[in-house]
Amino acid sequence: MKEVNESETSSDKSNNQIVISDIINQFSQTIIDNIPNPIFIKNRNGIYIGGNTAFFNYLGKKPENIIGKSVFEIAPEKIAEVYYKKDNELFNNPGIQKYEGKVIWPDSSVHDVIFNKATFEDKDGNIRGIIGVIVDITDLKNIQNELKKKKEKLSLLLRFKDHMLDTAAIWINILDNEGNVKLWNRAAEQISGYDRSEVLGKKIIWEWLYPDEKYRSEIVIVSENILKTGINVEKYETDIRCKNGEYKTISWNSNRLTDENGETAGSIALGIDITELKNIQQSLRKSEIFYRTIFENTGSATVIIEEDTTLSLVNSKYESLSGYNKYEIEGKKSWTEFVVPEDLREMRDFHNKRRDDKLIAPGNYEFRFLDKDQNIKDIMLTVGIIPGTKKTVASLVDITDRKKLEESQKISEEKYRNLFENSKDGIFILTNDGIILDANYAVCEMLKYTVEQMKGKTLGHFTSGKPEETKKSYDERFKEAKTNKNAFFEIRMRRSDGVIIEVEISSQIIDPIKGTGYGILRDVTERNRSRKALETVNKKLNLLNNITRHDILNKLTIAVGYIELINENEELKHDSEIKYQINKVSESVEAIRTQILFTKDYQDLGVYSPDWYNVGEIIDTYSADPSFSGFNVENKLNHILIYADPLFEKVIYNLFDNALRHGETITKIKFSYEISPDKKDILIIYEDDGTGIPSDVKEKIFRRQYYKNTGFGLFLSREILSITGILISETGVYNSGARFEILVPKEHYRLL
Repeated sequence: MKEVNESETSSDKSNNQIVISDIINQFSQTIIDNIPNPIFIKNRNGIYIGGNTAFFNYLGKKPENIIGKSVFEIAPEKIAEVYYKKDNELFNNPGIQKYEGKVIWPDSSVHDVIFNKATFEDKDGNIRGIIGVIVDITDLKNIQNELKKKKEKLSLLLRFKDHMLDTAAIWINILDNEGNVKLWNRAAEQISGYDRSEVLGKKIIWEWLYPDEKYRSEIVIVSENILKTGINVEKYETDIRCKNGEYKTISWNSNRLTDENGETAGSIALGIDITELKNIQQSLRKSEIFYRTIFENTGSATVIIEEDTTLSLVNSKYESLSGYNKYEIEGKKSWTEFVVPEDLREMRDFHNKRRDDKLIAPGNYEFRFLDKDQNIKDIMLTVGIIPGTKKTVASLVDITDRKKLEESQKISEEKYRNLFENSKDGIFILTNDGIILDANYAVCEMLKYTVEQMKGKTLGHFTSGKPEETKKSYDERFKEAKTNKNAFFEIRMRRSDGVIIEVEISSQIIDPIKGTGYGILRDVTERNRSRKALETVNKKLNLLNNITRHDILNKLTIAVGYIELINENEELKHDSEIKYQINKVSESVEAIRTQILFTKDYQDLGVYSPDWYNVGEIIDTYSADPSFSGFNVENKLNHILIYADPLFEKVIYNLFDNALRHGETITKIKFSYEISPDKKDILIIYEDDGTGIPSDVKEKIFRRQYYKNTGFGLFLSREILSITGILISETGVYNSGARFEILVPKEHYRLL
């Protein structure tokens, strides 16, 4: 570190006095002391020889503790070295020096400053020292207010050297009364891009900055008004076009200037480039619109709550929920006005705790809401603190209907649970894989197992164990039930005491997504025993019927033979009376034979259990029969299954036979179907192109008494179909062909 020279010689002091005298001649100490920026003066040797009040306040020292000392005597060593180095650079290159730095004020606060220094000379042009200004750019935005408060001193500021004004970090320009530029500082150059050499003494700059004539004329009017009225302009914003074509927004403070006689001498304008600030403000406005749109369209009632419980912002959903409009609520109502008294205390507690520790208070809970008409609504509340504030944002969802539905479901569940527990039939709940989840008391009584013993197993675990009734057999049937969503079958099961019982199982899938279903178990052991006994009796009766029918047919054959012999007798051939009587006997014998043959089919009706039959396959079988080869058959039923008596194929046969016997001109037969709009029933349709059936006999053809014309076929068909609840009717138009409709209920048909 370079040593400071010893105390000044008397010659130096004399020189200092001369310097001070010169400075005082240029700037009065009074003016300097009224300048808010710190100003200091050093001689050629770096010794402080002057300064203003702001400078001494900046150092926190009295003038006598500064004057006559070097920087090494008043500043920390590292800082002093920086200042000393900068001073030497300026002395070596006289002129102006400007650099930024950070300083610590006496109150320990850190400020960003700009050091503006310049050398000064004596009358002979010799460098005598440095005068410096410290500009605190931290308070740059307050310069406008400072200028306003001290406008009476503006005329004094105009007398400062150009380099003093040139150090300002804001755009400063001075105009004369004609609008010509008299001062154009460095900041003006930097912001606009126009050098002072291009604008001083001219007013063309205003055409460059404001190329739009209409816009420029508006600004000229404002400028002229300042000169005429002396009214200051503050924060007047204009958009300028810079030299590079870029547009910037400048905020102006402008004042009228007067000379020493009080006459208007021009105007001074200070401008701050607020382009970035405007962009930020615009972004904030867009952001506000964005978040307000989200706030308004969250889909639920949403509010902003102040710390004092006031509702400061509400959306339209909250208006609908409360019955008030937003102007009645915002800033006027507390959320406590919308809470039933019973819930209020706890919610107040949550409100306070949330602001002390947001983890303590719940973020979601239910409460009861009071609207404008004092209606109570169940609400699910979601609430949280807005970061960095004491405000909260809350979302309210009306769950009144859901609560009612839950209560209704609870009642329904209790009702069905009671039905489940007290049903005489066994009921069990299954997974989609047939695993037992629950079983009622009737199942336990039927199989002699507890619920816990059955849970986790399939019903296949309780089958009889015979090859045809193994667990695998049951599981295959259950798989079929899953495919069709319902099933009905019988199986033998073994009780816990080893007794084998026969059960009827009806199962149905309740929820395919969750994979749950239920089944009904009914002990049909006694019923099946009775049925088997009845079947045995029926078989014996059928055997007797077959023997009797065979004997009767034999006798009828003999009778027919005798009738033919009588008809061949030459003596009797010409006796009309005997011939008439013989014909009557012959007709009676034929009638007896027909009825005997009918009993053969009718005795099998309902004897065997119904099953599923492919309608289309049966039609294809008969359409290939040579007896019906004269018909062109159209079959659209190959993917239709119906649940019917085993004699169902007789129904299809009778339709073909009826067409052959009575259709006369039939060449085409069509089988089709229609499904009802509600998908509850399916209509199987037979149509032909024959004569059709007269309207007065459409119902008679299904009666047994009408067999003389149609035989027993259609009567038998209706009886066969009725066993499984299937209906048949004739709906065709006479002379347009016959049309038979077979109506099959939902549970008795399937589509492949």
